[in-house]
Amino acid sequence: MSMNVVFNSPYYQVLEYPEFNAFELVNHTRSTGALIQGEMASVLRANLQNLFAVDPTGEDVDEMIGGYEALMNLPVRYH
Repeated sequence: MSMNVVFNSPYYQVLEYPEFNAFELVNHTRSTGALIQGEMASVLRANLQNLFAVDPTGEDVDEMIGGYEALMNLPVRYH
Protein backbone atom coordinates (compact mmCIF):
# COMPACT_ATOMS: atom_id res chain seq x y z
CA MET A 1 0.00 0.00 0.00
CA SER A 2 1.40 3.38 -0.93
CA MET A 3 0.72 6.68 0.77
CA ASN A 4 1.50 10.11 -0.63
CA VAL A 5 1.79 13.28 1.43
CA VAL A 6 -0.12 15.79 -0.69
CA PHE A 7 0.00 18.75 1.68
CA ASN A 8 1.34 19.52 5.14
CA SER A 9 1.10 22.76 7.11
CA PRO A 10 0.99 23.68 10.79
CA TYR A 11 -2.81 23.33 10.56
CA TYR A 12 -3.62 20.49 8.14
CA GLN A 13 -2.15 17.43 6.52
CA VAL A 14 -3.53 15.65 3.45
CA LEU A 15 -2.48 12.07 2.74
CA GLU A 16 -3.49 10.17 -0.39
CA TYR A 17 -3.99 6.40 -0.66
CA PRO A 18 -4.22 5.91 -4.45
CA GLU A 19 -5.02 2.19 -4.39
CA PHE A 20 -8.16 2.92 -2.39
CA ASN A 21 -9.17 6.21 -4.05
CA ALA A 22 -8.96 7.72 -0.57
CA PHE A 23 -7.61 10.74 1.27
CA GLU A 24 -6.92 11.19 4.95
CA LEU A 25 -7.39 14.73 6.22
CA VAL A 26 -5.81 15.65 9.55
CA ASN A 27 -6.37 18.79 11.60
CA HIS A 28 -3.13 19.28 13.54
CA THR A 29 -4.59 21.86 15.93
CA ARG A 30 -7.50 19.65 17.08
CA SER A 31 -5.81 16.25 16.56
CA THR A 32 -8.79 15.06 14.55
CA GLY A 33 -9.13 13.61 11.09
CA ALA A 34 -11.29 12.00 8.46
CA LEU A 35 -10.93 9.35 5.79
CA ILE A 36 -12.59 10.32 2.52
CA GLN A 37 -13.20 7.66 -0.13
CA GLY A 38 -15.05 7.11 -3.37
CA GLU A 39 -16.85 9.96 -5.11
CA MET A 40 -16.00 12.47 -2.39
CA ALA A 41 -12.30 11.58 -2.77
CA SER A 42 -12.58 12.11 -6.52
CA VAL A 43 -14.09 15.56 -5.94
CA LEU A 44 -11.36 16.42 -3.42
CA ARG A 45 -8.69 15.26 -5.90
CA ALA A 46 -10.16 17.49 -8.64
CA ASN A 47 -10.36 20.45 -6.25
CA LEU A 48 -6.74 19.97 -5.21
CA GLN A 49 -5.57 19.63 -8.83
CA ASN A 50 -7.42 22.83 -9.80
CA LEU A 51 -6.00 24.69 -6.82
CA PHE A 52 -2.42 23.49 -7.36
CA ALA A 53 -2.66 24.46 -11.05
CA VAL A 54 -2.71 28.15 -10.07
CA ASP A 55 0.32 28.00 -7.72
CA PRO A 56 -1.54 28.61 -4.43
CA THR A 57 -0.09 29.80 -1.16
CA GLY A 58 -0.18 27.52 1.86
CA GLU A 59 -2.96 29.69 3.23
CA ASP A 60 -5.01 29.09 0.06
CA VAL A 61 -4.70 25.32 0.51
CA ASP A 62 -5.44 25.57 4.25
CA GLU A 63 -8.60 27.51 3.44
CA MET A 64 -9.77 24.90 0.92
CA ILE A 65 -9.03 22.00 3.30
CA GLY A 66 -10.80 23.92 6.07
CA GLY A 67 -13.98 23.49 4.05
CA TYR A 68 -13.86 19.82 5.06
CA GLU A 69 -13.50 20.68 8.76
CA ALA A 70 -16.94 19.31 9.70
CA LEU A 71 -15.84 15.85 8.54
CA MET A 72 -12.66 15.85 10.62
CA ASN A 73 -14.15 14.56 13.84
CA LEU A 74 -12.28 11.30 14.48
CA PRO A 75 -9.50 11.49 17.09
CA VAL A 76 -6.02 11.01 15.66
CA ARG A 77 -4.03 8.26 17.33
CA TYR A 78 -0.27 8.13 16.92
CA HIS A 79 1.38 4.74 17.04
